[in-house]
Amino acid sequence: MTDSCVILPISAKTISELEIERENLLKTLLSDTETLYNISENLLSKESKGFRIAVVASDKEEASRLLKVREATDTNKSCKVIFAFSGQGTSGAIPLDYLRSTFPMFNSYISKAEKILLDEENISIPEILTSWRQASTVEEQIFSFVFGVAMAMQYIAYGVEPDVLIGHSVGEITAAVISGILNYEEGLRFVLKRAKLMDSLEEKGTMCAIKTTKEKLSILLSKESELSLASVNGLSSFVVSGSCKDILNAEKTMDRLSIKHRRLKVSIAAHSALIDPILPDIEKIRIRNIHKEKYPLYSSLSGKLLDAKELYEPSWWSRHCRETVCFANALSSIKADLNIDKALIVEFGVHRVLLSGGIEIFKNSTWLGCCSMSSYHEGKSSEYCYDRGTKETMANLWQHGINIKLRTGKEHSKI
Repeated sequence: MTDSCVILPISAKTISELEIERENLLKTLLSDTETLYNISENLLSKESKGFRIAVVASDKEEASRLLKVREATDTNKSCKVIFAFSGQGTSGAIPLDYLRSTFPMFNSYISKAEKILLDEENISIPEILTSWRQASTVEEQIFSFVFGVAMAMQYIAYGVEPDVLIGHSVGEITAAVISGILNYEEGLRFVLKRAKLMDSLEEKGTMCAIKTTKEKLSILLSKESELSLASVNGLSSFVVSGSCKDILNAEKTMDRLSIKHRRLKVSIAAHSALIDPILPDIEKIRIRNIHKEKYPLYSSLSGKLLDAKELYEPSWWSRHCRETVCFANALSSIKADLNIDKALIVEFGVHRVLLSGGIEIFKNSTWLGCCSMSSYHEGKSSEYCYDRGTKETMANLWQHGINIKLRTGKEHSKI
């Protein structure tokens, strides 16, 4: 990797002392005797205190610029951590070799999936994870599940303990594994079998994301009765699902109603009537080994805290695949039940696709991606993007009071 970046964390007991630390670091960055890497190493070795600032930079000039404008955080004010897991249609080629060599726990879970799928199904995980475009529901959902579990387990290994979990559609199965409710291997096999059933459908349809008011949404659904409301992602963020013909007609109606819409690149019209034929078979392959959760999980099926006992019901598994994804309701329940207005939300997907709707519920929160950040894509290697993305998220978490292992190069130092 030709480009590289480092984390520069500073902390102090009081805000006035932190400002002194900031000025000292700015002076150090002007020095020609210290490399940026050595400066980072020195800062990483220091004890963490209550008031904090952390930036990620590739050179001293960028470090100085970011350091001057970065607002300090008082970690005495606790902040809840939410892990969010996106669903199908959020995959993209990842630098697998880099991630496996850099993140040991990530590699462990990729290896487990690799053995199961190659031995039992002749499916190559490396091919799926490094492909720019997934060609089937199997590939899309396997990507979402395997990548989400592996990255989340890596964050937990570094000391990021979630207070609560939430998942979107198939992302809820991923979240259930992280919570401890489901076994990883059983979850993987279930996702594979369910996706195969979806791929077996003759008419697969498509989906469309829309941005509008609830009033205009009601008008749309009344005019286009064949459509299904696939998900409610925020106060004004929705997804509709149906046959390609019905979606095309709906897009014409949305143009007349001045509703913003965007066709999704997905392989199936999930959460629509098109998948009704496979629902009995989904109930047959449900997971029967259910365990007590380690981390609470809010369900996007009910919009409420999930009771693991619900998963013993065969109908839960078919309803989870067919009914509307109540992601916004689940977020609202978290906000109300935990009595929090501000949270640290880490989304475990290649991109932060849940951000636009979710931030409407948690307006004052920090919504982070677990890996790549789109602002670094132009002219940069994918390895650099993922390196920078993960370091920025870890730096943000540390600045908000999560005492985790911050990364620099191949080293991992607890601060």
